[in-house]
Amino acid sequence: NSLKITEGMTEAEVVEIMGPTFIREKYWLGTYSIGYRYMDDAIFMMLTVLMSKDGRVTNAIWQPDNIMYDATSEGGGFK
Repeated sequence: NSLKITEGMTEAEVVEIMGPTFIREKYWLGTYSIGYRYMDDAIFMMLTVLMSKDGRVTNAIWQPDNIMYDATSEGGGFK
């Protein structure tokens, strides 16, 4: 589903595809991101969707979720 996210989509359209999220970060000058954690082929991943000030997608970044593999972070590491 995450491959359906394209530049210019609204946050509501992203939520319709991916579902609600509690991962939000605000950046300087009014931009922000929403994030999703998921498992892809036995690898924990993080999808970060970067949003413009007017609430439209500017970029989507997929990467391994380092928090899940970092034993020093709260809730991270394999215990």
